[in-house]
Amino acid sequence: MIIKKNGYARIKGSRVRVVDIVRKYYILRYSKREIAELYNLTIEEINEALWYYITHKREILEILKNEERITLELLRHRY
Repeated sequence: MIIKKNGYARIKGSRVRVVDIVRKYYILRYSKREIAELYNLTIEEINEALWYYITHKREILEILKNEERITLELLRHRY
């Protein structure tokens, strides 16, 4: 089950955000099994997170975009 907490969609009973699963699966190309093992989740929970992404794409993409912007800013200030 997906819940909203502190402005982020998360896997119920965990601190894992949907956006983190999306990043691992679609961007970093982890398998569902690798993600499940990494976060101690079931494949069903991974599938729920990916379905949430499909049905809330704009929301998740906005979070990804903002986090990328923040990362780039931090890197720019580091060097």
